[in-house]
Amino acid sequence: MPAMKYRLFTRGHIRRAGEFSVAFFFALQIFVAGAALCAEKPRQVACPGCNVILVLVDALRADALGAYGYPRGTSPNLDRLAATGNVFLNAWAQAPNTLPSHMSIFTGQYPWTHKVEAILRDRLAPDAVTLPMALQLRGYRTVWRAPVNQPHLGLAAGFERGFDVFLNPIPRRKMWRDRDRLKEWEGAFDWLESNKDARFFMFLYSSNVHDPYTQTKAALDRFPEAAVPSKAMSPQEAGAWITKNIATDPSLAPFKEELEENIEIFGVSDFQEKRDKLRKLISMSPGAKGKDPGWLIFRILYKLFADFPEDIAAFRAAYDAGVFEADALVGKLSEKLQTLGLADNTLLVITSDHGEEFMEHGGLRHSQIYVETLQVPLIVVLPGGGKGKRFGQLVQSIDIAPTILDAVGFAPLPAAQGLSLMPLISGLAFPNPAALAFARWNGQYSVRDSRYTYLLRKKCAGGFSSWNAACVQQEFYDRAADSGELNDIFPANKEAAAGFAAHLSEKIKSTDKGPVFNWPLGVTEETRKRILDTGYW
Repeated sequence: MPAMKYRLFTRGHIRRAGEFSVAFFFALQIFVAGAALCAEKPRQVACPGCNVILVLVDALRADALGAYGYPRGTSPNLDRLAATGNVFLNAWAQAPNTLPSHMSIFTGQYPWTHKVEAILRDRLAPDAVTLPMALQLRGYRTVWRAPVNQPHLGLAAGFERGFDVFLNPIPRRKMWRDRDRLKEWEGAFDWLESNKDARFFMFLYSSNVHDPYTQTKAALDRFPEAAVPSKAMSPQEAGAWITKNIATDPSLAPFKEELEENIEIFGVSDFQEKRDKLRKLISMSPGAKGKDPGWLIFRILYKLFADFPEDIAAFRAAYDAGVFEADALVGKLSEKLQTLGLADNTLLVITSDHGEEFMEHGGLRHSQIYVETLQVPLIVVLPGGGKGKRFGQLVQSIDIAPTILDAVGFAPLPAAQGLSLMPLISGLAFPNPAALAFARWNGQYSVRDSRYTYLLRKKCAGGFSSWNAACVQQEFYDRAADSGELNDIFPANKEAAAGFAAHLSEKIKSTDKGPVFNWPLGVTEETRKRILDTGYW
């Protein structure tokens, strides 16, 4: 048996007594109902009794992978898996940030149904059942390999449910610091080696792609644009720029004096060096206490990009280096499964919770609901390999849990709003040829069919049903002619857009009743607003 290199948490370390008794009882009923369903209607199962590994690479946009047409060599290992797997070219997340999107994946529900959208505030309803719960009830050993103290994956929000083992990889305070990123999954690999004869479900999470892009030099060197010259300001230029851009921003004004005292940072001509110096300065500042340093740095960079957009090339190259790092982890996973003899009885699903913005629509990170933040990779690799299949049908992240359960022969979660993709993979009829993909975040809503995108932004208070034309901003895009959703054709297509608006209203009006829980004590009004605006604290 190998030496254990991971920190192991069992449910007793984390679970609060009785918290999940209602959900467990409800899930037990599902187990009985599912058994009855299977007995009544025998069906062919693609992967009966298979292990399941769900790989989620945070912030990975679909068009950053070679399998989706990206030409920069970011993903050789993922591309090899895609060549023998099932690649969904038109997969959409339900939110552009981590917490609500992950919960949609785990529950198969839209954000307005599961209501877990704001970190610290929201928790899954007591009777809600998740994918790991369903597998645990069927005898699977369930393993969480992701942060256990990161609010964006808050265990108290409901992610703890159904997991037997928690592998704690990195303390939250060290998540974005320099480290050997290619060893991030070593603890999970050790667990697999020690439990290779068990039937298991493992959730494997990677933050390599996520901002603030602290990639290794080896990865950065593969992408020369990461070292392009950056605008080097003189002290006079930098002083004027700080006065104009920092002093007037309430979130950054507390750092004005520190930035002025370290004004030489703005004279650095190497973008990566400039970013890293800013990161170190802000992270160590007393003014950053209780705030997200990454978000503060991005506020500064956002303002720099507004004046010096050429720096975006370096930023995107650093992101691509993160994709390359995450791809290397997937390669190590694939190799480990082969070595342990698990490749022939393990279902592997690879996806992301959202994409990333690089000023395509004037923003950074992932706070809007355009294609760059919502179109995600989805690759389903069944044991046995074979020739890969590529599907252009519109699918959603909420389809992942139903697909996994169907693939291993179990009944779906009863409250799931997604559909299994196994009929499509098996060559049968697509279960929803008129599928629509929905998403929501911070007063923004989107509806997509196989061709068009409808976006709505809320400008008034109150529930969805109370809005009128004066309360909303509407946009409409034809992705067949405009894949980047850059040319708004709403003014000339109001009638067509109205049909999408009606679908949206019907979808959410009965469930859009706000969060179930309130903010915990100690969360200031400023922090609440920042969380609701950006998703970050």
